[in-house]
Amino acid sequence: MENHISPASFKNHENVLRMKLRYGDHGFDHAGLERVGGLLDRTAEHLGEENLTAKHYDKAMEFMAKQPEWQRLGPGQQEKIHSAFKTHLGIPEEPTQ
Repeated sequence: MENHISPASFKNHENVLRMKLRYGDHGFDHAGLERVGGLLDRTAEHLGEENLTAKHYDKAMEFMAKQPEWQRLGPGQQEKIHSAFKTHLGIPEEPTQ
């Protein structure tokens, strides 16, 4: 199975993506992780998918960007979520100019 993000597995405190956001360079606190989990729940429900894969990334980010919780995040936190999701899903980062 290709790399995916599952809202149900994200709730597990040992989930790899959750741990990257919490303990990696991203530094999300528990409340921030809960907000990300809520966004994942609504995004998966909106897309009608149990597991979000690389093919869902663009639509998922488009939907998340319209959510009030996303808009309350600072640009740095939004970028950290983008980066962690891309890494987890195996999407190459675009080179910066």
